[in-house]
Amino acid sequence: MASLPVAVFGADFCLFWPLLSTLSAVVLTVGLWAAMRLRLSDVTEQTGWVGGLVIFGQVLDAITTLVGIDRLGFTEEVFLSRLIIESTARLPLTDLLGTTWLFVLVKCGLAVGIVTLLARTDDASRAERWLLFGITFGAGFGPALNNLSLQVAI
Repeated sequence: MASLPVAVFGADFCLFWPLLSTLSAVVLTVGLWAAMRLRLSDVTEQTGWVGGLVIFGQVLDAITTLVGIDRLGFTEEVFLSRLIIESTARLPLTDLLGTTWLFVLVKCGLAVGIVTLLARTDDASRAERWLLFGITFGAGFGPALNNLSLQVAI
């Protein structure tokens, strides 16, 4: 079950890991958004689907990184991310949870924090907020797409 090979123009691709990563990211995003609706209802009401999309972009990056490193043996290239992952590798829970669980928690926390900060700030115009939402989404979704393409090519 570890692979769903698909042949496209004579090249084989595996869809199992990208589908698992995406589904996991959707589930985690829905869970985070539901928790935010309970605890930060003003934030979810003010940001709407855009806030959810920002959360999804960051969560997808975190989950695809987790799958890539802990399951497929990839390495992290971003210094700060690598520092978090290497620090986590020295913790006693590594055998149980892998080396990237803390990275996922940090990414989720940062995503929620950024969306909350942008929703509650009075210092930025609506256009500036939307621009910052777009940048934050792209900063997560872009690397996530790269990770997904690496997973497909396995």
